[in-house]
This record gives sequence, C-alpha cells and structure tokens, in this order.
Amino acid sequence: MWAALHAGNIRRGGEWIETRILSSGPRTNPWYQESGPRVLSDGDLLSFDTGLVGVYGFCVDRSRSWVRGDVEPTAEQKRLYRIAHEHIHVNADMVRPGVRFTELSRNGHRLPQSCRAQR
Repeated sequence: MWAALHAGNIRRGGEWIETRILSSGPRTNPWYQESGPRVLSDGDLLSFDTGLVGVYGFCVDRSRSWVRGDVEPTAEQKRLYRIAHEHIHVNADMVRPGVRFTELSRNGHRLPQSCRAQR
C-alpha cells in the first residue's frame, strides 16, 4: 500500500511522505496503532492517514478507508460511515470567511454518545 502511494506521489512530482499510519480490521480504532503482521481478510476495514509533500511543495493530509474485498459493508460499518459523513459535512458547511474558531468549536457537530469514548 505504501509503495503504491509513494510511487504515485513521486510520479506526479511529489517529494516525500511524512506520516505513515496504515491499519486494518480491529486495529483501525483507536487510531495511531502501529501496523503488524495481521493478514487482511475480506470485509476488513483498511485505513490510512498520511501527511505528504506533494507536487509544487503542497503539504497534504490525506485519510482514506475502504472495505476490503467485494463484500457489502456490515451494518456497523455503514452506521459509522453515516456518522462520519454527517460530521464532516456539517462542520465543513460552517467554515467560511469571518467565522471564528470559537464559533466552530461551539456549534460543531456533536458525535453520538456511542462514539465519544474514542473520539
């Protein structure tokens, strides 16, 4: 995974990858766990987070997740995706010129109680 990401960045004129977090299955939460020897299985969530210096020196923070294999996500994966999608879009819609950070913090999307322990 990292080799493909790094090759793509270099091919486009990027410079280097700074942060390298890659995890799957039960190691995707809590975040920031080191990778290990676990073999991926169909239905596993595969997630990565990277900070890289790309083309023209732009710094990019990129996080992505996929469900491995040609399988339907579980009901729990779908539930968590809906929460994450809403969280990102509600907060992104508040970002505009003149909005203070305190307003963003005060009015931001609140995660459901079931997601707060590991936020």
